[in-house]
Amino acid sequence: MHNLFVLLLIVLCASMFIVSKPVKMGLLIAAAMCIYEYNLPSRIGQSVIVLPLCFFLSEYDSLRRIIIRRNNNILIWLLVVGVIYVIYSIIISPHLRENYMHLVYPIRHIIGRYLLPFVALVCIQRTKHITIIFNISFYAIIIMTLFGIVNLFFHHSHYVDWLYEGRVVVDYLEEAGAKFEEAKRFRVQATFHNPFDYGYTCIVGMLLFWFGYLKKYVSKEKFIIITVCALFGVLSCNCRTVFFSFILALMCFSFICYDFSSYLTHIFGAVIVGALAIIFVPYLNEKFMLMLTMFDRTATISGSSIDMRIGQLVVVLNSINNRELFGCGVGFFAIDLGWHQGKYNLKGTDFFGLEGSYLQTLLETGVIGTIFYFSIIGIVLYWAWMKRRTYRLEASFLFSLFFLFFVFGAMTGELRTAYLTFLLSGIPFKFILSQETHNKSTQAILKQSRISRIIQIGWRIKNRQRFNS
Repeated sequence: MHNLFVLLLIVLCASMFIVSKPVKMGLLIAAAMCIYEYNLPSRIGQSVIVLPLCFFLSEYDSLRRIIIRRNNNILIWLLVVGVIYVIYSIIISPHLRENYMHLVYPIRHIIGRYLLPFVALVCIQRTKHITIIFNISFYAIIIMTLFGIVNLFFHHSHYVDWLYEGRVVVDYLEEAGAKFEEAKRFRVQATFHNPFDYGYTCIVGMLLFWFGYLKKYVSKEKFIIITVCALFGVLSCNCRTVFFSFILALMCFSFICYDFSSYLTHIFGAVIVGALAIIFVPYLNEKFMLMLTMFDRTATISGSSIDMRIGQLVVVLNSINNRELFGCGVGFFAIDLGWHQGKYNLKGTDFFGLEGSYLQTLLETGVIGTIFYFSIIGIVLYWAWMKRRTYRLEASFLFSLFFLFFVFGAMTGELRTAYLTFLLSGIPFKFILSQETHNKSTQAILKQSRISRIIQIGWRIKNRQRFNS
């Protein structure tokens, strides 16, 4: 299977120079959902970094023209802050100056994050282009769900075993696809090593198709199918964080997108139906009660508790004592504390299960790095919030997407979520920026026509005065 994935990756990389632009973006999304876990035998790492690298090489001229445009200021700011954050991380981190990591790290983060929103600006030029992207994404989610169903049936993810063939999985003693086979809480992995990533991808997929349905790019039948697939993933991954993030994401999208004053009756009815379902459906009741344990200060149901997270924060603050500004350097947790050898070989047991992207960011990059991290997310959230009145659908999708990214990362860590989040964020960015450019062009034409009209009237008055004299 390893050779098959190598061949598949070669075909996908070659297609970045052959197929049309919207198909390219659709393939990037599909790769993020289905083959993210496949790693190349190189320092670059995940195969999904190689694909956007090939994409940007094939569309270099288009990307350059888009970057130098003045109407894309928000994305330029996002890129600049991201690049400064990467340079800062390399300067303060001894591990990033070893074994060519000073070259690999920028490739992973700049191409695998901060340049990804530009993909949509390059690929979406007409209405039919976005339809092509939704069609490819639809089949990718279907494939991911089918692997999830097989995983649930056999209690073993053979597909993940294929992705990890020939590699050593240090975080668990079991095989990659069988680590939950005998666990008390079985979790569906589908196409990911970590079930949290599967659940997050399902939530993001549902938000994407909800946005597409409201924009009339997705049929009602496809939206229902994707909703069913997303619910299956959220429930079968059996993760409290995913279930809670799913509820918050839906509430966030609905709050911005809809006018609740005209939907009070429907909301009240939905709340009643949801409450009755939780009470009378044992499976939903079990999932709801499981989610509530995440707020219990002492609960340790195959996961963490609030007390554990507070303890981790205290340990992090103690670890960066006397170096609060710059932290311990990127790679400290994985290399110096032995995380790359598996979580059972940690040198600091107090760090066991370190959760929350802000904790690791604070530990490794200090207060300055944490400010950069929150600034990147804050820039997008603030910009989307300011656009909510004029571009309600686009702003609701963009805001809920990054709000989900922030909440999920704060509770569990980023894991594999950054790539798909930044890639899909380009879609609402494209809609808003294109509409703003169109509006400015229209206003300029109207202004020019008014000036021309005034000049014509002036000439008429002047000619009439000459004729009368």
